[in-house]
This record gives sequence, structure tokens and C-alpha cells, in this order.
Amino acid sequence: MGVKVRERPKGSGVWWIFIEHQGKRKAKKVGKDRRLANEVAKKIEARLILGDLDLEKSQKSELPWFKDYADTWLESYIKSLKRESTYERYRGILQQHVYPSIGNVYRSMT
Repeated sequence: MGVKVRERPKGSGVWWIFIEHQGKRKAKKVGKDRRLANEVAKKIEARLILGDLDLEKSQKSELPWFKDYADTWLESYIKSLKRESTYERYRGILQQHVYPSIGNVYRSMT
């Protein structure tokens, strides 16, 4: 278990907190204030010790379901930039083939 504060990239003045707990790693950008980054790191470390912070739960809650992400992409991007027939075809393919198999999977943020 560990919480580290680092400046990334070096000399940029941007501070990050790197958390390693129970084999999980997470990085959070804090900003340009080193003092604030150190304070946040101390609070996170205290929460880890108390067992108040679960990295797995917080990561899953931030991620949208694949179906929700694909619907947003379809409505905001495809519908406005492509022909109506293309939009309908994509929507049909998603509903018939993709959603039944991977619609209820969290979208990866990589």
C-alpha cells in the first residue's frame, strides 16, 4: 500500500498522486499546487488505512456501460454527420448483434 506525490512531467509544475493498494494502481492529477497534492495524498492514505476507500468500486462507478456509451456516440456523432440510412444501419447492427453480447460490459477507458 502506498500513496506517492510526483511532478509529471518533471519541471512542468503539474502534480499527480499515485495510489497502489491491494494490487491495484490508480493515478490522479491534482493540479499545480504541491502543498495541495501532499494534503490530498495524506487524506487518501488515511482513508486507505481505515478501509474507507475501495479503488475497484470507485473505478467501476466512473465507467459507463458499453451500451450507454454506444448510444451516446450514435446519437451525438453519427446522427449529425452521416446519412439517415447509415445511422439506421448502425443502430440496427448495434441492437441485433452487439448489445446482446457486450451491451452490459463497462467501457474501458484505455
